Amino acid sequence: MSLPKFSVGNPVLVHLIVILTVLAGIAAYRQMPKSQYPDVAMAGAFVQTLFPGASPKEVEQLVTIPLEEEIAQVADIETIESTSLEGLSMIIVQFDLDSEHNFEKVTEIQNRIAQVQRFPEDAEPPVVLEMKPPFATATVAILGTAPEHEIKEFADALEDRLKTLPGVSEVRVTGVREREIWVEADPARLASYRLSLQDLATALQRRNLNLPGGLIRLDRAEFAVRTEAEFRDLDQIRDTVVRQTVADDGTPGFVRIADVATVRDTFEDRRSLARLDGAESVNLIVTKDQSANTLSVVDQIHELATEMTAQLPAGLEMRIVDDSSIEIRNRLSGLYSNLLLGLALVVLSISIFIGRRAALMVALGIPVSFLATFVVIDFIGYSIDTMVLFSLILVIGLVVDDAIVVCENIYRHYESGMSITRAAVHGTEQIMLPVSATIATTVAAFLPLLLMEGILGEFMSIIPVVVTCALLASLFEAFVILPSHVAEWGGRGKRRRAEESRPWFGRLLGHYRRALGFALRWRYLSVAAVLALAAFCLHLAFFRMDFVLFGGRDLESFAVTVEAPPGATIEETTRLLGEIEARALEITGRNGEADSVRTEVGSMQQNSPNRGTGSNVGEVVVDLVDLRRRERSGQAVRDELRDSLTDLTGARAIQYVDARDGPPVGKPVAVRISGDSFETLRQIADEVKLFLATVDGVEDIADNFPVGKDEVRPELDLERIAELGLDVRTVATEIRGAFDGLEATRVYDGDEEIEVMVKYAESERSSLAALADMQFTTPHGMVPFSSLASMARHQGISQIGHYFENRTIVVTADLAEGAETSTAVNRRLLEEFADLGQRYPGYTLTLGGEYEDTQESLASMVRALGISVVLIYVILGGLFRSFVQPLIVMCSVPFAFIGVVLGFWLLREPLGMFAAIGTIALAGIVVNDSLILIDFINRKRSEGLAAMESIVEASSMRLRPIILTSVTTILGLLPVALGLFGVDDFLKPMAIAIACGLIFSTVLCLGLIPCVYRIVDDLSVKVTGRHLAAREAPHWDVADEEGDAAGDAEELPAGAHG
Repeated sequence: MSLPKFSVGNPVLVHLIVILTVLAGIAAYRQMPKSQYPDVAMAGAFVQTLFPGASPKEVEQLVTIPLEEEIAQVADIETIESTSLEGLSMIIVQFDLDSEHNFEKVTEIQNRIAQVQRFPEDAEPPVVLEMKPPFATATVAILGTAPEHEIKEFADALEDRLKTLPGVSEVRVTGVREREIWVEADPARLASYRLSLQDLATALQRRNLNLPGGLIRLDRAEFAVRTEAEFRDLDQIRDTVVRQTVADDGTPGFVRIADVATVRDTFEDRRSLARLDGAESVNLIVTKDQSANTLSVVDQIHELATEMTAQLPAGLEMRIVDDSSIEIRNRLSGLYSNLLLGLALVVLSISIFIGRRAALMVALGIPVSFLATFVVIDFIGYSIDTMVLFSLILVIGLVVDDAIVVCENIYRHYESGMSITRAAVHGTEQIMLPVSATIATTVAAFLPLLLMEGILGEFMSIIPVVVTCALLASLFEAFVILPSHVAEWGGRGKRRRAEESRPWFGRLLGHYRRALGFALRWRYLSVAAVLALAAFCLHLAFFRMDFVLFGGRDLESFAVTVEAPPGATIEETTRLLGEIEARALEITGRNGEADSVRTEVGSMQQNSPNRGTGSNVGEVVVDLVDLRRRERSGQAVRDELRDSLTDLTGARAIQYVDARDGPPVGKPVAVRISGDSFETLRQIADEVKLFLATVDGVEDIADNFPVGKDEVRPELDLERIAELGLDVRTVATEIRGAFDGLEATRVYDGDEEIEVMVKYAESERSSLAALADMQFTTPHGMVPFSSLASMARHQGISQIGHYFENRTIVVTADLAEGAETSTAVNRRLLEEFADLGQRYPGYTLTLGGEYEDTQESLASMVRALGISVVLIYVILGGLFRSFVQPLIVMCSVPFAFIGVVLGFWLLREPLGMFAAIGTIALAGIVVNDSLILIDFINRKRSEGLAAMESIVEASSMRLRPIILTSVTTILGLLPVALGLFGVDDFLKPMAIAIACGLIFSTVLCLGLIPCVYRIVDDLSVKVTGRHLAAREAPHWDVADEEGDAAGDAEELPAGAHG
């Protein structure tokens, strides 16, 4: 018994299946996380190592290089990039995205690092973290005026509460200083007692103890012994004995901390600062778990903030900014609106062609298919996000295509006089195989997108999965649910042919038959004209139209990253960023274009070429309101701010970093120059920057090799140091302690851990003279540092970059609107520096950023397209049992390409990656109409009709379903293609590509595929003497004769319709 016969005979079971699917789908949707974009996997690891007081060169030589050598031995590594900064080594390891077991790779890196033998004692153990995508959810800002300790206490309490919220992974606090206890020694008094800073640190460390002493057993009892001598207050620190002394008269005494130093409870030196909309702030940046529901987490944050407002110290207020839930709700709302509008247009178009009742039965397949899809993707672990909803919009017209074809065929038999029950069974059975093939070809076009590599591949992998699930669900609905519903509800109206019930369609059919007859008579000329048009479109695509990786995306936010001159203090950098901040507030405040303006002094968190930390760096981040609430684009806002900063003085470098919708992408120009010598690397980088400056439209040219602050490098007299009984380590440690501080021990105030730092008094560590006058204790008495070394000043390096273990400078640049594309500029670069290896042996120049991403993505796209074409051909070959007829069907693919190119050319839009992806998807969609058309032509030929008559009759029979299936797909995508309801701009090219390609391919399918078929038939007769259909037509009908269908219908089980 076939599926249609079973469903028609079991209407109650069919209704139960629908009800269960709806309930399960609603439950799955409600529990699925909601987010803006998919949780893209990031296969990699961060390795961070602190080396306090070390210069970038020391960090590079002693920390970064040994670690890189071990990491490089791990398999499946795609890139190793590192940055050696003052006191810090950062290594980023990217694994091959296709490799599995990311956690095991991170563990292997940890094991490799543990084998490093030559590692400085002062460096802290390397911290290895698995690379995870950032899920910054919201930022809670504390603003106002209050004592610093009150602000910190409240921020700590709020941080603890935020960490307890379900779904919160991490809370990062900026703009707050850690509490410290400073023991500030007087150098003169230290010298009078012949003491060093290390002596003070050792005394404090030995005094502050809490150690177990074992167990004492007395009779039948057992007691634990513990020595507790922890510091409880500052007086205990002041009273700590450093050394015992003996007076001239023999009286014993003690030197205590208070005798040589002052002790105070304070905060660490200011190294960073946070501001919000011009006011100093403390920011708590909340990051969610990967699987958490963003909307739920943000709602909890708002509830907690409301609750804790009552605990705010006087003079403070809280604001929640960078709230990702706002954007998610806006985007999802826009996509829902597009989905509903597309659904309405699809139902309306079906109603026009086949009536309201049939339209409702066909349209029922949309929610059933979508809800079934939710069940599956919830099981897989997807969230409801932009890509999932766009996939549903993309498929909204496709999920009804099979139902339209089935329903139209049922009604065609019903209008010819067959009972509705028999028509439901026979009409479905007759086209089950070709309809299944149409779904298979569409799936075959989408599935190869799973093979795309890189971040884009991860981002796009959602589409084929969702589309496949929806199409398979729609196929089940068309073969099982629809026949039962049509048999039950479809025969209640008056039986009339389409030409009778819709006179306009009869007139359309007449015009079509005449036009088709004309095209068939002039078939060779018709095909030649289309081929000429295809050649013209190829010329347009390759020589007249731009290709951009992701074009047309507006800015969500942008950052102005600033580097002040080397050695600039945190106060000077704050003043500089404050001026940028003020101008940003003025420009965006006129029309309410910014949601917030955030300033970070001392660090650059954005994807800047000079990303790092230091007193001379910072950034201003402008978070823009939704585009629908602005009168101009984000680019225009950024450009006005850029123009206003041309007269800004005091900045060494200014960069603009854009945050756009969609997948992450690198800079339009990113040139990696690798080699050994800093001087040569700098020389090549300068040449690259000079060349880029000559290219129109290239702006914001910079590199990641900023000049460091001046360094004072003592040139030690090693023999003199040895003579005095000292060693280099003792001297270096004392110097670091004097100016940077030595951590002596740690004390606790409740749950708060506080470092006790030993250093010189502030007045004694602010000049080079203080360094020269430092006194060192030796067996021969106290000696000044000036007698142990001479001073030399050098220009330092603030950071050293590596790429695959080689020193590397990266030159980056942006492109102005209307400038050459990234591909064009980078190709000019390659031509200009083609002889680099000859001029600078041992040095290499490679391209990264958007250009590298584009090349990788294009290679993946070509491979995906090739696989799609092969899969479609195999499916069609198996269906038609022919090598030739699949090629006729597949002629619609290049015809669709004509429509894509003409559509983008007329709309003056550049071709891009999403347009290419849409074209691949289009390949599977456009063959469907041609597939069933060729099948019907073969049927007519097998019935004995002549070639011309068979083509005209079959094409006339397929006119209504071909137009209807194309119109539903186009209308379903129309809201996205037009950018209605604030849909993501980066999705528009895909919708435009499919819609434009489908419009053109539909026209050509109805007019040109018959011509191609006739030409191939002509060739078959000339070569073999036989007609194409007579030689190759398959015979796989399930119930081709109406008598058989009638007999089958009479055997339906009890309870069937009819």
